[in-house]
Amino acid sequence: MTILQQLVRFIQPLRRQIASLVAKAVLEEYRHDGKMPLLRIQLGANEVRDNVEMVQPYGFASRPEPGAEVVPVFLNGNRDHGVAIVVDSSGDRIKLNANGDVAIFRSTGEQVYLSAGKVVVKADNIELGEGTLKKLMTETAMSVYNSHTHSVPLPSPTTPTLTTTPVPVMSDLTSLTSKTKGV
Repeated sequence: MTILQQLVRFIQPLRRQIASLVAKAVLEEYRHDGKMPLLRIQLGANEVRDNVEMVQPYGFASRPEPGAEVVPVFLNGNRDHGVAIVVDSSGDRIKLNANGDVAIFRSTGEQVYLSAGKVVVKADNIELGEGTLKKLMTETAMSVYNSHTHSVPLPSPTTPTLTTTPVPVMSDLTSLTSKTKGV
């Protein structure tokens, strides 16, 4: 056996391990029973892996539908321990209009779209947290009220005429009650 053959034989397991580190797969099933969502994915024609952890960015959560594309990483090239680092559904992806735009969307058409200077929400029903709508409506109404003007001058307020009726003092009340007691 030549030195080159020995080198190839020595490197072959390392080559297989490196080739097994990253793959492309299709999502078959999503489960979220504990802290981390778990996936069952199809890698190629004959390889299925279960309990692949789905890592998601902090503050974001999603539940992908079966058929979504998955990019798993297998630690140390060991296909028994996979971590999905990206899950995408390219058929549902929306087109972004400009550099820097960001969108959150789902396959049924709802979306929150952030672009320079505005946020667009597309949904049939929008729910806001407790008290949010009341506060929003109050602040909006007050803003409109405070900024409105009248094109016709309003009449000057007049001072109401006050009429006074004398109030009996305590001594008058006692004499009044003593007079009515004898009746």
